[in-house]
Amino acid sequence: MIQVGGYEIGDLLGVGAFGETYIAKKEEKTFALKLIKEDAILKGFDINRFNRECRSLEKVQHENIVKLIEYGQAHVGNDLRYFLVMEYLSGRDLEKYFQSNAFDIDEKNLKNILDQVLTGLRVIHRKNILHRDIKPQNIFITDNGLIKLLDFGLVKMIDYTTLTMTGEGPKGTPSYIPPEAIRGEKLDYRSDFYSLGVMIYYIVTKGHFPFEAANILQLINMALNEPPTPPKKYHKSLSNEFENLILMLLSKQPYERNITHEDLAKAIKSTPIVLDSIVPAFKKMTDSPGEVWYRLLPNEKSKILEFIDKTNGVAGIEYAANLLPRNSNTLKEFKKRHIRYFFDPSTNRLAYSTFSQTKGLQALPYCWDNFDRLTPDRLRDFNVIRRYVSEVIEWQAQWGVDFFVAPFHYHRHLGDSWLEIDLKILHEAIDYVRENYKNMQIFSGICLNMEEYTTEANRIALLNEFSICKPDGYIFYGDEIKETTTNSARLYAYLDTIRLFSRLGKTIIAARLGTLGLGVLTIGANIFTTGIASLTGFSEKGLLQERATGYDMKPKYYIPQLMLTLPIKLAEDILSADGSLICNCKFCKEAANIEAASKLHYLYIRQKEVEELNSVPVGNRPNWFIMKTKNSFDKCKKIKRNVAELRTSNFSHLMTWIDVFEGFEEGKTERNG
Repeated sequence: MIQVGGYEIGDLLGVGAFGETYIAKKEEKTFALKLIKEDAILKGFDINRFNRECRSLEKVQHENIVKLIEYGQAHVGNDLRYFLVMEYLSGRDLEKYFQSNAFDIDEKNLKNILDQVLTGLRVIHRKNILHRDIKPQNIFITDNGLIKLLDFGLVKMIDYTTLTMTGEGPKGTPSYIPPEAIRGEKLDYRSDFYSLGVMIYYIVTKGHFPFEAANILQLINMALNEPPTPPKKYHKSLSNEFENLILMLLSKQPYERNITHEDLAKAIKSTPIVLDSIVPAFKKMTDSPGEVWYRLLPNEKSKILEFIDKTNGVAGIEYAANLLPRNSNTLKEFKKRHIRYFFDPSTNRLAYSTFSQTKGLQALPYCWDNFDRLTPDRLRDFNVIRRYVSEVIEWQAQWGVDFFVAPFHYHRHLGDSWLEIDLKILHEAIDYVRENYKNMQIFSGICLNMEEYTTEANRIALLNEFSICKPDGYIFYGDEIKETTTNSARLYAYLDTIRLFSRLGKTIIAARLGTLGLGVLTIGANIFTTGIASLTGFSEKGLLQERATGYDMKPKYYIPQLMLTLPIKLAEDILSADGSLICNCKFCKEAANIEAASKLHYLYIRQKEVEELNSVPVGNRPNWFIMKTKNSFDKCKKIKRNVAELRTSNFSHLMTWIDVFEGFEEGKTERNG
């Protein structure tokens, strides 16, 4: 029987990078004995520090720390080996426990484990002892559920930079090394906090690491210079607060992890790890009235105020954030008249080089560069995201909006970096508003390429992504969903996306739609926004176009019986050919011609259409829109015979609307049946 320091060596318990651990017996008692490898000593093992820290650790007595019984050196065969004797524990380490539970530890259990780990760390840190090797393999769970810290850095007192590179890439311990250790700087208790953050990340993401590199050199570079991959990428239901807690522990500098053991333990206990990600059961539309809000151009102030003063007003206004402070007097007039308004924060425009052509965009406090466009990489760091969020929200608060809109950007597909960043931004924005503006609502802007969502699976995936965040409402900007769209698949995808999000029971705003907005109100949207006979669609192409030619702002006139907003000359020809279409509203009667009346007429008729729609029972509203569109299409065909300038292309989109809304109603019946 081999003996080491008077202990009889038994079965091998495990082999680590720097030694082997055996069952050992002495005086009928069982212990765990670790023999330090000879080559570890040759690589620079610090004997003096080893003895010094062993003496300190020998004095530490706590239930969450493995008890050090004895240490020293002894001959094993012809070799002189250093050894540690510790209490023998029955159970398994956290890594084995994690694997045996199919890489899933419930929230209550995980918090209990982390609380005991922090208790153990607090005890040793108060003795000026660092662990230096926090990882699941060194967290032991006894048979009675007690947590013990194992394998302190006593056996890892070698230069962290002596790590080797393998073709398979770094795994395990290298991922837990704090940046300050790589830089060769002084370590303190916050270095253990970094490793703890990696371990928590590993557990909640079911086996992923903050930096997944091809080799050790790449890992070191990422750990020193790149932000960690947000854990929410791997765990969609992870709460924003808990994700931020992990990211704080993974900060590059120790001062950024400057939190006490007590505060960290309290944060872990009080912060929910997981939020419900299940799509709520379908909620039926209520009889609450739909609304139309207007997106104003800078030169439309006088027209909208004239209309408000001569009528019952408007439901609300959508305003571009970059129009302030130049148009601040306009907002004062709205406040005086108790007109609600919200901002499009214009953040999506900052991601395109054309932002540099608009002085108002460059003047925004969250436009950080007058020449370089904003990219997802610029917003990888969560501290930068927090700054971005606060500046966007505070700009809106400064101008007295009725509700906030979180920063948002256009995304082309589900894997787009902008979508990933926007979800993180949304979480941060919600937290910021809940903390600083408790009585205000915050909406999520969703600016999306509808081509990507012409499959139901992608629409549901989008809903699952955003439903976790729980804003007070959603504002949709659908690419190429505009007044005259004839792509039925994209239109159907847009309508179904609205329907799906309406399940969440939140306010849905369909932005920049024109007459199509009447139809969208019938399938789940609460509000649609439109320009005043303009701005009846959104497109990424518009973000890329030169501002001088980005929009066609020529005056147009709306003919409600045809559901068409047409150039003035064509509208005049049609009204001359069919006098029954001439409008008798007070604004048209008072004006010298239809061009002079066009904006006030549009506002008046649009308000009347929404009022008529709201008078229809909820279940009949889709059919109301379908019949209105059919009647308009038939009238257009008749008028075309007498007005050559009216081309089929002017009204062919109406047939698309009919087909899609009829198909949507049939599909809804099948879904509900």
